[in-house]
Amino acid sequence: MVELMVAMVAGLLLVAAASALFASILKANRTAMQMSRLNQELQSITDMMARDIQRAGYDASAAAHTLVSGATSPFYFDSTKHLLNKYSSSPDQFRCIALKYDERDENATPSPGQPEDNEVVVYSYHSATLGGSVWMAGLPASG
Repeated sequence: MVELMVAMVAGLLLVAAASALFASILKANRTAMQMSRLNQELQSITDMMARDIQRAGYDASAAAHTLVSGATSPFYFDSTKHLLNKYSSSPDQFRCIALKYDERDENATPSPGQPEDNEVVVYSYHSATLGGSVWMAGLPASG
């Protein structure tokens, strides 16, 4: 009877150890999957930002704006007009990238060559206020 109880205790300890090992493996796998997903999402975000930054200032009908009238393109980004006045009072000033580019071709309707709301974008990073997040927001085209 004593041998049976000792064997049951030994078996119980073995099952407990196996369960603890299984739980730790599951936790490590979950952490690895979360890190992998975070890396993939961060790579996607930086790729999207890089593409948008490369397109910044693109205007399909730039010749009509600059060569004919001598005026600047409506997609030109002036930091004193578009960025500093809107964000200078913030403690997080200069932690953003604001850009405009023409997503439509020159024959698009309505009003080709004029920025729409979805063509003016701000990417921002906030370390303390939002817990270290990168966010994207659209600005009004007239802003």
